[in-house]
Amino acid sequence: MKNILIMPCSNGKYHYPYIRDNKEFSIVANPINENQLSVIDIKDDIESQNYNGLIEAYKLYKNKNYQLAYNYYKDNLYIYSALFGLINAEYKLCSYNATFSKTSPKGPLSPEIVVNKDTLLYDFGSDIGNKDLPIDIVVSKNYIKPLLNTLMKYVKSDREIRIHSKSEDTFNIAKKNNYFTNIKYIKYNYKQGTNVHYTIIKENLLN
Repeated sequence: MKNILIMPCSNGKYHYPYIRDNKEFSIVANPINENQLSVIDIKDDIESQNYNGLIEAYKLYKNKNYQLAYNYYKDNLYIYSALFGLINAEYKLCSYNATFSKTSPKGPLSPEIVVNKDTLLYDFGSDIGNKDLPIDIVVSKNYIKPLLNTLMKYVKSDREIRIHSKSEDTFNIAKKNNYFTNIKYIKYNYKQGTNVHYTIIKENLLN
């Protein structure tokens, strides 16, 4: 049986808007106008999984590597979303605007928002605790701390976790986690860039 893969979300998404009373809304962490809603506002529709405007998470993101990863891992693929937290790739979402990136024009989203609020609202990734499989993680340094904190809610401390990264910063942040006792660090020498996570996955974790 394959391992579990956790990959990050992406700013590049297809347009699957949330519509209420024939009006389209933008889903964000902290609404600031009448055209925006938070994940709390749409909680019932998301949890029902029957709302017409939803699409499976692996289909929401434009980069082809989400589909490639899903073809290989199926329901053992998870995505760490800056707004919804840890989600199984088969769960359905709508389009949203959120990022951990400090350079994003949308502005940074505090990791505490995801860890302390959204992942308590949504348990789209809680089934990861029922799968006794090693977990491969490919995320940036901005994601690793809140992701590990989220996994602590669902996963036993001795689960084998392998963090794949080019960045020593990612490893150093992960090493501060005192809960998990079986973390391995796999370093790559790819040139740093926006696609380095996809390169790691495509060349090393899909075979």
